[in-house]
Amino acid sequence: MLTPSPMELVILVVFKEKAEAVTSSLLQLGIFHPVNWQSLEKDLQHLSPVDVEKEMAAWQVLENRFREVEKYLGQGKVPASNRVPLTAEQVGEKLTFLERKLKSFQEKQTELLEQIKTRQSMLNQIMKHLPLPIIPQRSYSFLDVRLGAVKKNTVPVLERSLSPVAHLLLPVREENNRIIFLLVGLKRNRALLDNICQDTGWENVEYAEEQFSSGAVEEKLKDQLAVLQQQLDEVNQKVKKLAEESSAELGQISFSIALRKSLLKTSRNMLVTERTCLLAGWVPADKTEEVRKHVQDLASVFYLEKKPAEKTGVPKEEIPVFLAHHRLLKPFDLLVKAYGLPRYGTVDPTVFVAIAFLIMFGAMFGDIGHGFLLALVGFFLQRSRNKSLQQPGALLFYCGLSGIVFGFLYGSFFGVESFPAVWARPLQNITSLFQASLAFGVMLVSLGVILNIINSVRDHDYLRAIFDKSGLLSGVVYWIGIAVLMRWVSAKVAICPGYIYILAGGFFLLFLGPFFQMRHQQQHGFLETFMESVINLLEIVMGYLANTVSFLRVAAFALAHAGLFLAIFQLASFSSKSQHLVSGIILILGNILIVLLEGLVVTIQSLRLNYYEFFSRFFVSAGQEYRPLVLP
Repeated sequence: MLTPSPMELVILVVFKEKAEAVTSSLLQLGIFHPVNWQSLEKDLQHLSPVDVEKEMAAWQVLENRFREVEKYLGQGKVPASNRVPLTAEQVGEKLTFLERKLKSFQEKQTELLEQIKTRQSMLNQIMKHLPLPIIPQRSYSFLDVRLGAVKKNTVPVLERSLSPVAHLLLPVREENNRIIFLLVGLKRNRALLDNICQDTGWENVEYAEEQFSSGAVEEKLKDQLAVLQQQLDEVNQKVKKLAEESSAELGQISFSIALRKSLLKTSRNMLVTERTCLLAGWVPADKTEEVRKHVQDLASVFYLEKKPAEKTGVPKEEIPVFLAHHRLLKPFDLLVKAYGLPRYGTVDPTVFVAIAFLIMFGAMFGDIGHGFLLALVGFFLQRSRNKSLQQPGALLFYCGLSGIVFGFLYGSFFGVESFPAVWARPLQNITSLFQASLAFGVMLVSLGVILNIINSVRDHDYLRAIFDKSGLLSGVVYWIGIAVLMRWVSAKVAICPGYIYILAGGFFLLFLGPFFQMRHQQQHGFLETFMESVINLLEIVMGYLANTVSFLRVAAFALAHAGLFLAIFQLASFSSKSQHLVSGIILILGNILIVLLEGLVVTIQSLRLNYYEFFSRFFVSAGQEYRPLVLP
C-alpha cells in the first residue's frame, strides 16, 4: 500500500497457431500490459514484429461505419451467451444491411424536416400580413401570392403537380364550373409555379379589395404541418423499432470490433520466427501464476519466463505503475494522479494525502450543516449511473464527513453556535488555531523529509538521502530549529549553546554537501561549487520557512469561514422584525454562497498545500500508468 505494486516482466513464447488463442485468453484475464520487448532486448533485433497495420486500418474503417450507425440506433447489448466474435466480412455485411435500411429512413426524415421547416416559415411570414390583401403589385419578402381559377376537372392535376413544391392551395369559392384558389408559394419557386399554372390552365383573377380571413390560411398550414409531423413520427418509430430489433446485433458488432482491435494492439508487440511468436508484458507480481495457468490450458507446449522488474535492467521510469488500493482509498487516486504518478519503487503517498487532505479541508470548512450538505451531494453522485461522477462523488462525501467532524470540534451548525464546542470556536481561539495549523504543517513537512529519505535509500542514492534539500541533514537542522524556537517562545529562556553548536554544525555540513557531490560526480569546479553551496543553503532555509508558514492559511480560512457566517447573520438582522421572510431568504442564499465559494476555495487550498508543501519534498514522477489490455 505504501509503494506501487511490485511488477514482473513475463516473457511468453508459443507456436504461431496458438498465438491468437493465447492472446485472447490474456485479454480475458485482464492483467497483461504488453511491451515491445525488442526495444528492451538488443539480442532480439533480428526478429520481425507482426505486421498488423493493414488489418488494423480495415477494422478502423469498420469501426467508423459502426459509429455512424450507432448515432441513430444507439448502443447495442450483446448477451453473455452470444459473445462470439464476428469476422471482418461478417461485420461488413451486417453494417451494409443496417446502413441501407437507415439510409431510406434518413432520406425520408430529411425530406420531412425540410418540408416542416418550409411550411413553418410560410406560416410565420403569412401571419405577419394577414388579413392578406390580394393585390397583384404587392411585394412580399419571400412569398409568391396569386389568386386564380381552374376548371374542376383540372384540380387533381394541379394538386399532383404542386405536391413536390412547398405551397399552400386554399379554395376560395366556386363559380361557373371553375374553382377559384389562393396559391401561396416561395419566390425562389416562381418559375416552377408559373409552368405548373400554365400547364393546368390557371387563369389569374384580380380582386383589388378582397381580403382573406387569417383563420382559414392558418388552419390550412397547421393541418399540413400536423400531417408532416405525423409522418415524421412514424419514420422515427420505425427507426426506434429497428434499433430494438438490432440491439443484440449491434452489441455483437461492437464486441467484435473492440476485441479484434485489442488483439491487434497486442500483436503489434509480438515478435515472430518461422514457427513461434514471442510476447512480453508487465504483470503484477502476485498475478503471474494466473498467466501461467491460462496459457497452460490452451497450449501444451510453451515457454514462460518471469523476471522481477528490478532485475530486468529496464529504467524505473519505464516500468508501469499500478496503485492497488482498497475501494475506500480509490477516490484519493484522483488527487495523486492530478499531480502525477509516483515512479515505480518510490513511496505511494495516497494514504498520507487522504489523511492530510481531509484534515485540512475539514479544518477550513468546519460546520455540521455545510458538511452534511456536501456529504449528501456526494452520496447521490457516488450512486450515479455516470461512472465518471462516482469517484468524485465519493471524495465529496468524505469531505462532507470531515466538515461534520470539525463542525462538532468548532461547535457550529449552519453558523449557529448553540452547543458547546468539543475543541475550540475559531473566532474565540485564534491563537490556538494558528498554533495547531503550524504544528500540522511541521508534521507534514517532516513527513515529506522522511519519505524523501526513504525514496533515496530505495534508489541507493545515499548522498541525496543525506545532503538533499529534503535530506537527513536538512531535516535534522529543521527539527532542532523548531525545538529551539518552541522552547524560546514557550519558556522565554536562553537558548542552550549546545543547540547553537548542533545547528552550526548542521549548516556547515549542508554547505559541504555540493562539494561531496562534486567529488563523487566530478562535474563542476571549486568556484561554481562554492556558489552552489551558498545558494543551496539559502534555498533550504527559505524553503523550510516558507513551507511551514504556508500552513497558517488553514487557520486563516477557518476564520474566514466563521467570519462569513457573521456577515450573513448581520445582513439578515438589518431587515425589520416583521420581515422574517426576507431574513430567511438572506440566510438561505448566504449559506448556499458560503458552501459554493468556500467549498471551492478550501479544495484549492488543500490541494495546494499537499502539492507544493508536501509533494515537492519527496515526489518522483513516473512515465506511464499500468494499463492492461482487457476484454471489451
